[in-house]
Amino acid sequence: MSKEKDIDNRIKETMEDEPVPEKLEPENIKKMLDENTKPEKVININRKTVRVIASLVACVVLVVGAVKFIPTGKTGLETNTDSVSSSSSEITKANDETQKADNNQKTETLSYYKSAQSYSVIYNTLEDAYKEAKKNNKESFFDGIFGTKTDGASSSTNDMAVAEDTTATGDGKGSFDENGDFSTTDLQVEGVDEADIIKSDGKNIFYVLNGTIYSVQPDADGKFSNIHSESVIDGCYFDEDRYQLTDGNGTYIDTWSTEMYLKDGKICVVSSCMKYITDANENYIDKDEQTTVSVFSVSEDGSLTREHTYSQEGIYGDSRMIDGMLYINTSYSSMNIDKVEDESQLEKYIPTYSCDGEVTTLPADCIYIPENWQPDYWGQEFTVISGVDIFASGEPVSVISFAGGYGEMYSSRDNIYMAVCETEYDEKTKIGKDFTEITRLSLDNGNVVISGSARVDGYVNNQFSMDEYDGYFRIATTSYKYTNNYYSEDNNIMVDDILVDRNESNNLFVFDENLQQIGSITGFAEDESIRSVRFSGNLAYVVTFEQTDPLFAIDLTDPTAPKIISEIKADGYSTYMKKWKDDKLFGFGVDTMVDYENGDSVVQTGVKMSMFTVLEGGSVIEDCWQSLNVNEMECDWIYSLATSDHKALIVDGEKNIIGFPLNRYTNNYKNSYAEYYLYSYDGQLNEIGHISYEYTEYGQEVFSRAVYIGDNIYMFSDKRIVSAKLSDMSVNDEFNL
Repeated sequence: MSKEKDIDNRIKETMEDEPVPEKLEPENIKKMLDENTKPEKVININRKTVRVIASLVACVVLVVGAVKFIPTGKTGLETNTDSVSSSSSEITKANDETQKADNNQKTETLSYYKSAQSYSVIYNTLEDAYKEAKKNNKESFFDGIFGTKTDGASSSTNDMAVAEDTTATGDGKGSFDENGDFSTTDLQVEGVDEADIIKSDGKNIFYVLNGTIYSVQPDADGKFSNIHSESVIDGCYFDEDRYQLTDGNGTYIDTWSTEMYLKDGKICVVSSCMKYITDANENYIDKDEQTTVSVFSVSEDGSLTREHTYSQEGIYGDSRMIDGMLYINTSYSSMNIDKVEDESQLEKYIPTYSCDGEVTTLPADCIYIPENWQPDYWGQEFTVISGVDIFASGEPVSVISFAGGYGEMYSSRDNIYMAVCETEYDEKTKIGKDFTEITRLSLDNGNVVISGSARVDGYVNNQFSMDEYDGYFRIATTSYKYTNNYYSEDNNIMVDDILVDRNESNNLFVFDENLQQIGSITGFAEDESIRSVRFSGNLAYVVTFEQTDPLFAIDLTDPTAPKIISEIKADGYSTYMKKWKDDKLFGFGVDTMVDYENGDSVVQTGVKMSMFTVLEGGSVIEDCWQSLNVNEMECDWIYSLATSDHKALIVDGEKNIIGFPLNRYTNNYKNSYAEYYLYSYDGQLNEIGHISYEYTEYGQEVFSRAVYIGDNIYMFSDKRIVSAKLSDMSVNDEFNL
């Protein structure tokens, strides 16, 4: 049984056995919410936390004040927006109705964060929350979930941590690019590098798999000449039987979310690491959760030499690199406050960071908490963000932490925006809705400062739902309101999550430099949700989906009055959009069909590529499309990693190539294939060729990444590396990992 299922079962068992604590009675929940001055008398639920537990209490609201905002310049898809007009009377009517609705729907700017100033403030607040819970009989409830406390026992603080153009289109060139003929990481914002599991400098290719870094140096003919490997964690090797890294002395390490940056002949590898310490019988006796950044220098033959290591407590969330400065955030949890014996045990409730093994506890005045802070009574989740001069000293310029969980992250060259989705649930009406709290952090050569906050209706799809341009911040969200049976009629305690009804619609909000909302368009594409967004200067392209794929073009020339200027519909939907070149916009996503024999349900049938033309004024038309579906390929199921991970794609208009992985399955997993396809565009989307490897076991192989160097493409799976010619995909060489 998985850990998640085990916890879920223990929650259900405990709920059946335990009486409802007095503080969780409806009238007392209402009192708590009134005291917290929430905008509505509801329960807030963080989507990133365990939903069952979080539904019982009000989550901490991220509250920050606005200070000076640093605007950014222009890049991206250049389109004439001087004469934008509506493409139909229906769009004009929708814009008019939306603008009227917007007059009564304003986002709010939240109040100030403040420095904790002392550890006593944090400890006492956490302890008071726990004592209040114990008084109201909640201690035994959570002992049933997390385990019973033993006198004198010590435990890790992370017993249950929760994981999960200048904006517009970047040019796909990372900071390490030397203008050679090779592919680099696809970036959202020019000048803001993003980590990936594969990197290339035009000579070497670096790939991370199972806690191991592979350095591959192909020759001019695409043959593999030098291949080296190095463990991500110093002194460890990969144990294939346990499928974990180990030091061979009873310590085992799970690594995930491992990805890299490359700059000036050095790579830094970022990885979430859960270290398990075992006894002589290999029973787990302790664990430690860290995000580790290791820097390696690259020699002439591609071999790696470890230089220094930086670590930060918590689960890795995301990172960016700007001018060689690494900005990294982790989610740290001080769970089980009852196991902290006194205030001096800082390691159990205060996050730490370390440089080459030298551990530093985060100073209290670098920890920010909301006014009227009321933490969750079993502990508190903190977001930790640091700016690290990783390639030089390897030491942080600044490290700060603030109360609240991790969400989607967007970064311009000057600011990071954290978008955390919460759910408000009204136990009287049984109606819930989503909202997103936005926290802005200003960046300056490694210094990170909380500089503003706002709140909007709905949730974001991913990082591409956010954008900063000409001093304005724009965000697209899907509003989700629902009615369900969270609570039984007998005792008002949650027993199930049965959806009764739901309503979805979509929005786009515009904020000024003080994070005050100045414009919006709301309520479009009802009963659909956002699947992809691409901002491009004064234009935004938004794809929503229920049964068809509406692509909306939105004019943002007047930030106080955004308006929809065109809408086209097609089968399927794009999960990712990117500028191709000239006036073309490329979309990649899922092909679908409506199953009219089964209640008009929508069935995913494969993958779909579309090429759009951006017309004068910004509206779009679909030029052509190409799908690879189960009917044409004679299989039962088709999946591409690129539909959920855009970095699995190669989209290069100048090189005229589109590359993506594909997996074809049959129901018995016989005659199933791991493949990689290459296409070009000449007015139509044409296949250049593909590689294909048959397997009979589910999930045996996926080609997760590819890069090209010169006239060759190199495709990497969890089993092998394959080199092929870009001209026809004929294989040059192969190496088994």
